[in-house]
Amino acid sequence: MRRLIVFPVLVIFLIIVGYSGWWYLLAARTEAGFQAWIDERRAEGMEVTYQGYTISGFPREVRLAIDQPKVRTAGPKGVTVWTTPFAAAWATPWSPLTIMVEPSGQHSLLIQQGDQRTELDVRATALLGRVMIGNDGQIQSADVSADGLVATANAEEVGRFSRFVLRLSDLGNLGTTSPKNLRMEVANLILPQLRGQPLGSRLEALALDADLTGVIAGRAPSQMVTMWRDTGGRAIINDFRATWGHLALAANGEGSVDHDLQPNLKLDTRTTGLPETVDALAAKGYLKSGAATAVKFALTVLGSRSSSGPRGSIDLPVSIRNQTVFLGSIGLAKVPDVVWY
Repeated sequence: MRRLIVFPVLVIFLIIVGYSGWWYLLAARTEAGFQAWIDERRAEGMEVTYQGYTISGFPREVRLAIDQPKVRTAGPKGVTVWTTPFAAAWATPWSPLTIMVEPSGQHSLLIQQGDQRTELDVRATALLGRVMIGNDGQIQSADVSADGLVATANAEEVGRFSRFVLRLSDLGNLGTTSPKNLRMEVANLILPQLRGQPLGSRLEALALDADLTGVIAGRAPSQMVTMWRDTGGRAIINDFRATWGHLALAANGEGSVDHDLQPNLKLDTRTTGLPETVDALAAKGYLKSGAATAVKFALTVLGSRSSSGPRGSIDLPVSIRNQTVFLGSIGLAKVPDVVWY
């Protein structure tokens, strides 16, 4: 009888000891990985500082919390400084390759280029990320979601949205030409600088599903885009949707960049609300009444009534090449230079 009691107690004891040992092993690896990441960034010339950090969460999770992290980079074109009050990441002992990231809802980015100083500030009511690690130690996918985000530049609001979701998949292919998938959804995007414009300052919905081929590597955006272009980089747009004022747009197609790193784009679009959009442009003085009539006529000639889309929808080919937007073969407007720092 005594042996029957001792055996299960011993089993439970061994399970507790084993689990505790596993937790402390993961905690030690987390701390070592954090310090190694800092050393790598410093070796690259970055200044990484923080007020302190803790590792806690036993027994449910291994949680790394960093107090007042700060990252400063300096180069020929200027200085960039990122700060936030805190950042945290955690994983459970039974699923250590799934890392949840909970940064602060407040982030500041200072960009100093010569005499030009820009202070970007981002605040969100909720901000959460998830990173999936493969058995080879490489990141396989990453998700980010944000609610109630407001962005300001030099204390002036530049945008806000109620909901944002970004999903990156197949990230193990970043160093190869194999596809990487990107999905993004934005709800109720408000751009104050567009207030009073023909379509208004609120984009009700914005969504993108795209596969990126080509190698994505480097730290500076110009380096990354150059590498992507030189390795045959293409953006295969599986689905793009936007609702803005009277206009509802759905599109698919393909994009790339040219030798000057300027965008090339070819889309098959399906739109509703085009006549109303033309009327809105005319009402704001962007088109004269005669021009508005001519544009509506051109839409009927260049486009085709969609047989499968909503009533009143029109299918149109849209492209960007040589920094010009084309509707079919007709050039509509010039595209400003895209500057990659």
